[in-house]
Amino acid sequence: MDAREAIRKALIEAAEVYADEHISELGLEEVEYDDVTGEWAITVGFTRPWDYPAKSPLDVVQGSLKPKPRPLKRTYKVVRLDRDGGFKSLKNLDL
Repeated sequence: MDAREAIRKALIEAAEVYADEHISELGLEEVEYDDVTGEWAITVGFTRPWDYPAKSPLDVVQGSLKPKPRPLKRTYKVVRLDRDGGFKSLKNLDL
C-alpha cells in the first residue's frame, strides 16, 4: 500500500468513527511509515460542532458589528494501519 492509499483509508476511518459527532474540516496533518513494522501512522485533524466559539453577549448586543474571529479548537488523532491497510488503532495526538 502506498502513502496515498494509506491517507485515504485513514481519512475514511476517522470520518466513519466520528460520524455521529458531525465532525467537519477533516484533513491530513502528518504521514509516517515505519519500515520495520510496515505500519502507517496517519495524523488527521478535525473540528467538532462544540469547538466553534459561542457568541458573547456583547456580540449579540452590537448586532451589525462583526466580532473578531476567534480561533477554533482542533482535535488531532493518529490512525494506525498495518502494511495491508487494516485498521490497528486510533489515538489522541498529545500536543
